[in-house]
Amino acid sequence: MAALYGGVEGGGTRSKVLLLSENGQILSEADGLSTNHWLIGTDKCVERINEMVNLAKQKAGVDPLVPLRSLGLSLSGGEQEDAVRLLIEELRDRFPYLSESYVITTDAAGSIATATRDDICKTPSVTVSLLSFPGHIIPLLDQEPGTEEEGGQWEAAALCGPLATLSTHAFSPGGIVLIAGTGSNCRLINPDGSESGCGGWGHMMGDEGSAYWIAHQAVKIVFDSIDNLEAAPHDIGYVKQAMFKYFQVPDRLGILTHLYRDFDKSRFAGFCQKIAEGAQQGDPLSRYIFRKAGEMLGRHIVAVLPEIDPVLFQGELGLPIVCVGSVWKSWELLKEGFLLALTQGRELQAQNSFSSFTLMKLRYSSALGGASLGARHIGYHLPMDYSINAFAFYSHTF
Repeated sequence: MAALYGGVEGGGTRSKVLLLSENGQILSEADGLSTNHWLIGTDKCVERINEMVNLAKQKAGVDPLVPLRSLGLSLSGGEQEDAVRLLIEELRDRFPYLSESYVITTDAAGSIATATRDDICKTPSVTVSLLSFPGHIIPLLDQEPGTEEEGGQWEAAALCGPLATLSTHAFSPGGIVLIAGTGSNCRLINPDGSESGCGGWGHMMGDEGSAYWIAHQAVKIVFDSIDNLEAAPHDIGYVKQAMFKYFQVPDRLGILTHLYRDFDKSRFAGFCQKIAEGAQQGDPLSRYIFRKAGEMLGRHIVAVLPEIDPVLFQGELGLPIVCVGSVWKSWELLKEGFLLALTQGRELQAQNSFSSFTLMKLRYSSALGGASLGARHIGYHLPMDYSINAFAFYSHTF
């Protein structure tokens, strides 16, 4: 039977599996819930991966007892080597027929591998036994995501139309992935493979600009206003009523259950949808929160500007930024704050070298990039047409 290659996009809310033939054709896909092991634990994470892959095998008409040639997993929370090693060991021990080999990398890395060719990947030497492999491929070309990185399940404002289909020669390998889904993260990969990042530490330490952060900001502003701790920048009426309705509680005390005893990050982040709806309807506070989210996301870019290889500023697209995650569906609400942060940060960090940038979105799940990285790890290059894998939706020149 012909070899099959699998890829997993694992987000904080939703996950996806793609199975590809050896000529790069997508044969089947399967969807599932969060596979962020920091949120749900290792056991549940590997069980969900196994379920999704077997469902994809079934859809492709493949015997579930026939292992994939490789499985590349692009996971939210896939940064820590020891945790990644444990995930691989669990997958191999508990599900021996799932795949012959495994590679686990970050959600950002899978996104970059979907958008651009992976000839700058520093792939570890190929081995048959993954037990001796630490489970990390770093760095991986352009880098959510998500999330889709922590992609989130909510729908918000419509995307801007694509400005251009990307050429694989439009920019040098490398760039930035900026994830704004359930959580947030920013990863820079330079053409020489060096990398830098900002964020990605989860909701207890950040996640600025993410769906969770937007939801939390909204709730916090309402609480502080009612407590007379801090005056809200705008009337809280819409957000307060939307909060009670979304969480199905009569008062602020009811919110505490969702914040503590029954906390579910994905569920809490879903409140972001209601803030997006309010912003679309013109609610000043909702628009303010999204503007601040755009500013925080822009500051992630500013944070990595000093580490960027100047060649990334010089392509016809300027600095390429791959945008991953459902928060980007509300780009028009983020735009003002995002541009403000980049304009101010550019003057301090990059001066005239940073003259333009292009925001891109993936047409396909980062599971596609995961499959490519998994195949590359065993010495096989899956054929892909990178010119159709991503599109530009916004360009700006300072």
